[in-house]
Amino acid sequence: MGEHLREDVPHVILENKYIRVIYKPPGWTVTVNSGRFSHSDECALESKDQPIQNWIASTFGASSAISRDPSFQYGLVHRLDRDTSGALLCATSYAGYYMAEMQFVTRRVLKEYICLCHGKVPKKPTSLRAPLRHVQFDNGSEKSVIDTDGKPAHTEILRVAHVTSRGGCPTSVVLIRIHSGRRHQIRAHLSAEGHPLVGDVQYGGQTSEICSRMFLHAYRLCLEIGSDQCSVVCPLPRDLTNGFALLVYADQESKSFVRSIPSK
Repeated sequence: MGEHLREDVPHVILENKYIRVIYKPPGWTVTVNSGRFSHSDECALESKDQPIQNWIASTFGASSAISRDPSFQYGLVHRLDRDTSGALLCATSYAGYYMAEMQFVTRRVLKEYICLCHGKVPKKPTSLRAPLRHVQFDNGSEKSVIDTDGKPAHTEILRVAHVTSRGGCPTSVVLIRIHSGRRHQIRAHLSAEGHPLVGDVQYGGQTSEICSRMFLHAYRLCLEIGSDQCSVVCPLPRDLTNGFALLVYADQESKSFVRSIPSK
């Protein structure tokens, strides 16, 4: 992301004949019909804030029919939560939509996230496979819960850094890969392990001086469309990395990992 680009508005990271990868800022929602998103990432249906599909329609609708077509989700192939920032994929054509959707359905899309969790997450690579069931409450809120009758879900912990804030609270910077895309998957799985995301009050996390929102960022997105291999790394925005200055590293390995994460 270029230095001149504002971090509070979307912009294109990568674009080709079939797809474009957009930077989604926190506070922007994906509020289209959920019927086609059986594989949707970290999904949250909200009707407030700034719908990113409106931005897509106004920015690309004049030259791209799918970008103004609500029956095809304005080209969007997956979602991110309202407070999650990072790489969001949409198609530039109907052919691109079907090709990208097939990649998601067959789980050939590599999706990695950076998050900050409460507590010391074990450093060894770990697979979390607890099935998840989506629950909607009478007050309109929603949540995913661990349930043996839920849908299969697979979250892989790839790398961990142990850090503490200035208040001395142990936290972990974690690199996550998701192999499925259940609603609130990362949040629910890590909370069930006793390591809710910093700022994720809904799943047991606490607010922090480190950041003003839930610390979750869609960091890497890779897929193959046609003959093209599309690979995007989306650097962490400043509202997350500014908090890194408040962290104390538990060891050199943790420090090296955090400092290797691309940021604005």
